[in-house]
Amino acid sequence: MKLAKASGGTWSCSFVDNFSGSALDTTKWTAMDTSLIGFSLGDTCFVKDKGYRVRNGQLDLIANRQDPFLCKTPWGGFTTQNIGGAVASAGKFSQTYGRFEARMKLPIYTGINLHGGYWLNPQQNAYGAWPASGEIDVAEWFSAFADKMYPSLHYTGSTLLADTKFDCPAGLAGAFHRYAVEWSATKMDFIYDGRLCFSRSWAPLVQVAPQPFDKAFYHALVWGQSGGVDPLADTTVYPATLSVDYVKTWY
Repeated sequence: MKLAKASGGTWSCSFVDNFSGSALDTTKWTAMDTSLIGFSLGDTCFVKDKGYRVRNGQLDLIANRQDPFLCKTPWGGFTTQNIGGAVASAGKFSQTYGRFEARMKLPIYTGINLHGGYWLNPQQNAYGAWPASGEIDVAEWFSAFADKMYPSLHYTGSTLLADTKFDCPAGLAGAFHRYAVEWSATKMDFIYDGRLCFSRSWAPLVQVAPQPFDKAFYHALVWGQSGGVDPLADTTVYPATLSVDYVKTWY
């Protein structure tokens, strides 16, 4: 089935993973490891070969809690109890412009602590360190605001008021939903379950649009704990899972 473009014509598929096997396809994805790349989500540590599984036609990203341990980073480490799951297509697939989509299922949970979603990150920091080279949050979720999804753009000069939408519906919890962005040289359209919820033409301070969103970006699926949570107020039931049915890209 062809997917129609709003501007006319149809999209052509350039990337697809339906997670139909029993293991992560390492020709398309790398499991994130904090000890190697330094990336963490709050105080969530990512450990290679932990925090995810592929089965029943889906990728499950799993947040869990264990006894305190040292989460290693390239420049040292930090003590935490939180392990999450994250995969990225960095170095294996990236694209400039097009339609990027993930079909995901969020847990049925409305308390504090869980955080994650679907991001696009720059393959190369062509314009400098974050946020100068840009970040596209296709669908970011916080369990404390479980009925909402937050699409955002980050770049030099971005503001929460202009570049984040605060009232996009996340969709019925415990069911799969489609979260997409259609990215051109002039704007981003964020489309959830086929409905436009946010459209933004970015306005960089020290660059000329379409910079910094004129370079290739890769997929990132990230899931964990938000950090800084009072343990006495945390009612999270572990393991907590974000499930991904597919990730697709068109041009």
